[in-house]
Amino acid sequence: MPDIPGIHARNIFTVKTVPDSDAIKTFLANHPSQDALVIGGGFIGLETAEALMGLGLTVTIIEKAPQILPPFDQDMATLVAHHLQEKGVKIIAGDGIKGFRQDEDLAKEAELESGTRLPMDLAILSIGVRPELKLAREAGLEIGSAGGIAVNTRQQSSDPDIYAAGDAVETIHLVTGQHARIPLAGPANKQGRVAGANAAGGDLQFHGALGTAIVESMGIAAAKTGLSADEAEAHGLKYFVSLTHPLDHAEYYPGAEALHIKLVVEQQTGKLLGAQIVGDQGVDKRIDVLATAIHAKLNVQDLEQLDLAYAPQFNSAKGPVIMAGFVAANTLRGEVNTLTGTALQKKLASNPSLQLLDVRTTDEYQEAHIPHARLIPIDELRDHLQQLDPSQETVVYCRVGLRGYLAARILLQHGFTHVFNLTGGYLSFPQ
Repeated sequence: MPDIPGIHARNIFTVKTVPDSDAIKTFLANHPSQDALVIGGGFIGLETAEALMGLGLTVTIIEKAPQILPPFDQDMATLVAHHLQEKGVKIIAGDGIKGFRQDEDLAKEAELESGTRLPMDLAILSIGVRPELKLAREAGLEIGSAGGIAVNTRQQSSDPDIYAAGDAVETIHLVTGQHARIPLAGPANKQGRVAGANAAGGDLQFHGALGTAIVESMGIAAAKTGLSADEAEAHGLKYFVSLTHPLDHAEYYPGAEALHIKLVVEQQTGKLLGAQIVGDQGVDKRIDVLATAIHAKLNVQDLEQLDLAYAPQFNSAKGPVIMAGFVAANTLRGEVNTLTGTALQKKLASNPSLQLLDVRTTDEYQEAHIPHARLIPIDELRDHLQQLDPSQETVVYCRVGLRGYLAARILLQHGFTHVFNLTGGYLSFPQ
C-alpha cells in the first residue's frame, strides 16, 4: 500500500487473502454503496471489477500505465478495455492515484495525479505486489538482480541449508534465459514441490517458467505466455508479429466466437517467442497449446503440423492455433511481407500518398475504412491492376488478413515489387 494521504481509511481495501474479501463483503453489507474505485488494471483489478459490477455498483478502474493489463501489448489490451467499457465499466488509464479525501474514518473522494477528483464509496487496491524479503535478509540470503531471493534450479538459496519457493524468489525466464520474478501460482507450486523434495533429501530441479497466465472479466478472457512484442523489443530480439482472428470452433456449428491471436516470432528461425489471445471462449486451451510449443522450442512451421482434436463443436479442422501457424509460417517463408497496424500508422504519417488498398466489399468500406485507403474489392483487383503503380510501395488490407494475403500474392505475381499485407487486417488497426 503506497504512503499517500487517506490510504488507511476504513473503506479502502486490498484483496490479498480470503479475510480481505470477507472484510469487503461485510463493509458492503453494512454501508450501502454505489461508486467503487478499483486502483490498478491488472488481473486482480479486472476480476475485482467484475465482482463489484455483479453487486450492482458503478465501477471505475484507474490504471497508472497507459493501458489496462500492462503485461500485454497495447493492441491486445485495448480489445479487453473496449469489451469492459461496453459492459459499463469505466476505465481511466495513464493516471495514478494521488490521495483520498476523508470524512471522519471513510474516504469520500479520490484525487488522481492529473488533478481529477472522483466520488467514491469504497476503493480496492490492486496495484501489484512486492516480495516480502525481511526474513530472507535477516537470514543473510542473497537477493538477485530482479529483486527476489536468488535460488538455483534445486530451489536452494545462497545458504545451502535454506530452500525458498514461490512469489518471493527469482526464476529463469525460459525464453530470455534471464533471471525474473514471475509471481504466479503455477511456477510457485512446482517450485514448492522441488524445494520440499530436496529439503527432504531428494534431487529435483525446476528449470524456469514462461509466465503463462489467464484472466477473465465480464465475459472476456485474456491470456499470455512467453514474451509480448514490447518485451521482445526491450530484450533486443529480432522478431515479427502475426495476428489472426479465427473462430473458436467451426463456423457452421452454433455459438462460434472470434479469438484474437497474436504470435511473437523470432525473425530468422520462426521460433515462437510469445503469444497472446483474447476472446469469449476457447482461450484457455489455445494458450496452453502455445505455451507447450514455446516450452518445446517449436517454431511456427511446427504449428502447421500439429495434430489437434477436431469436431465442429470443439474446433475447426484448421483450428485457431494451426491457422495462426499457417499465417506466421507464410511470413517466415517470405510468401508475403506483413506489417502491423502501428507500423502502418507510422507509414501513413510520413507518406500520406502511400498506395493503400482496401480489398473488402463496398459495404464494408462504406461502414468504416482506414483514411486514404482506395477501395478495390479482391474479386475486381485483376481488372484494375493497370490503375496502380507497380513500383510504388503498396499496402493491402481486408477485415482479418486472408483477402489481404490473396491480394498481396496477386500483386506480387503481376510485378509489384514492394507489397505488404496488414497482419490481422482492419480488426488489428488501431482505432
